[in-house]
Amino acid sequence: MCCNSCVVFNHRQCACVVPINESHEEEITDDLQQLQESNDDMYITSGSALYHYTRDGKPVKNLYEDSGVYNCAVNQSGDKIFVTNSWNKLLTLSRDGTILSIFTDRLLQRPTAVHVTENGQVLVCGENNIIQVDSEGKKKITALAIPNLDNPLSMCSLGKSVIVGSSNILVLKIE
Repeated sequence: MCCNSCVVFNHRQCACVVPINESHEEEITDDLQQLQESNDDMYITSGSALYHYTRDGKPVKNLYEDSGVYNCAVNQSGDKIFVTNSWNKLLTLSRDGTILSIFTDRLLQRPTAVHVTENGQVLVCGENNIIQVDSEGKKKITALAIPNLDNPLSMCSLGKSVIVGSSNILVLKIE
């Protein structure tokens, strides 16, 4: 985790309390959707942009702008950032914001959550399914149909399980 606690106020202000009991507040002009930590970096999606911040909350760069930036996940090495958007796409960006690939699939509808598991699997939640794509974000490996999986907003790994946060909590066992 990037800090002991991170608090979001009014969808616009993120206060990060770092382990040495200091805090830093940063005003963000858009609504905060999601915060993703990777090594010494934080990535924040706002609904219209993906922002890169240092671990102590200092802005680095606006990496990507679009009218519907939902969620992001970072691979273990930190060199690829996966972004879901409202155009039914999964984008793979480099650390500097360069688009490396754009994944589309007829099953990828309303992709709101994306997650990279501890063993490097890239999972994208859409409406009624979870799609696993390759580590480059270019091609589908498999898809799992899940009826009534509506608007999943978060995913996280816990050992050999992936937890999906939606209107219900879904726990999937992974290999």
